[in-house]
Amino acid sequence: VGLGQPEGDAARALLEAQRAAKDDPVNQRYAVVETLFALDRIDEARIELGRIASDKSQAAEADRRLGLLDLSSGDLVAAERRFGARLERKEGAGEALYYLAVIAERLGRTDAALRGYQQLIAAGGALTVRTRAAQLLIASGERETATALFDDLLRGNADTVIDVELARANVFAEAGEFDLALAGLDAALQRRPSHPQLLYQRAVTLDAASRTREGVAVLEQMLRDRPDEGTVMNALGYTLADRKLQLSRAEKLIRAALAQRPDNAAFIDSLGWAYYQLGDYEQAVINIERAVELLPADPTIADHLGDAYWRVGRKLEAKFQWQHAIDNEPEPEDLKRI
Repeated sequence: VGLGQPEGDAARALLEAQRAAKDDPVNQRYAVVETLFALDRIDEARIELGRIASDKSQAAEADRRLGLLDLSSGDLVAAERRFGARLERKEGAGEALYYLAVIAERLGRTDAALRGYQQLIAAGGALTVRTRAAQLLIASGERETATALFDDLLRGNADTVIDVELARANVFAEAGEFDLALAGLDAALQRRPSHPQLLYQRAVTLDAASRTREGVAVLEQMLRDRPDEGTVMNALGYTLADRKLQLSRAEKLIRAALAQRPDNAAFIDSLGWAYYQLGDYEQAVINIERAVELLPADPTIADHLGDAYWRVGRKLEAKFQWQHAIDNEPEPEDLKRI
């Protein structure tokens, strides 16, 4: 149950969560908390966690979830205090150190954040931690050190090579180092020709580098190679719509993708965004609201819904969605725009 649903649906969702927690208290103990959070009823979720924490066997897990609730709702001081205490008690020390580094990064304490990430890397931290550390290193001009963090992983498990290459390209692209991002992708494509994820990332990077026509050309080739693949149709359709190119064709491509996967939140958002670019803001709202219901934590979809709400005069709701997008950690360039 999400935005735009009748109050009765919210009540039914809570009732089902309560039943699940009663019928399966081991695996579904936190069902009510998760449902309240999904409904954006944060204070009630906090009260429910406090109730669960009164059970000593659940105190540590409830405290952990309270820390995550503080973090997701933007109360960084409370989140830092809670995870700091967990680190001192050695309760989930690795996770606590990670979130303390994330909090330090959000508060602008870059040196403290980097120290935390480096501690985790020394203890075996993998791609997520290395990516966050690399972003900070590149921002401070330490490109070689950042690159070395990924090189270490490329010498490891062959199954993770694509994920590492994609992460490295994304980090460089976010920093505006598009030539370095593309060079890495091109080198990876020499080893894995026609790999769809690498090709898609190359198209996205070209578009971000203001080389949109080259990016579209990559997607067009992917569509010729995989004419019936919904993800490729949606990728091309969304890119065309986002750049206001061939809007009618963009809508057709996205609809063809949706015919294959009608409940795919990303595809539904793409259709809503195509309507937005066509100036049909009411239809944009209808579709993007549904996408948010299916994928409530996606910052891009929340940002799109904020834009659509603003256009139809629902300005308070627009501001709420933009704040929601910020809280869900959009990419740096998206963050500036939001």
